Amino acid sequence: MNAGPVYETLGYYIENLSRGLHLATARGELYLVEDDTHLTPPGRPSTISVFLREETLEVVSFWGRRRDGLRVKGVPIRVRYERIRGIVEVTLDADRGTVVMRLRGDEGLARVFRSMVKERRPGKGGGQSLSLVTLQNSANSSFP
Repeated sequence: MNAGPVYETLGYYIENLSRGLHLATARGELYLVEDDTHLTPPGRPSTISVFLREETLEVVSFWGRRRDGLRVKGVPIRVRYERIRGIVEVTLDADRGTVVMRLRGDEGLARVFRSMVKERRPGKGGGQSLSLVTLQNSANSSFP
């Protein structure tokens, strides 16, 4: 039994809890755009936790009775919200390529990710880095 990936992913999760800003935990899925590969099991939403750490998002997911897990690190480049279905879709420029993260969430969650995308656009006040202070204020006002 190879438990290496889950222990490594769990280690990243615990490290992010202590050093990163927790933005969300939701059910959802991740897939790699370039070759349309699902990074989480297709058709079965996994638990996904999203943290802001060192100007990037760190996404950690577990599934399958805690046997499998993964970590993706990237910067959000596009956000879409499907109000009727309650899906927040975030496109990340990630270390693995372009990754789409689809989370069950509300408009408040979409606003948090949109503020990150808006801040990264040149000429919109942010340049190429994200502001931890701005996101902490957005997160505090968006969630109960």
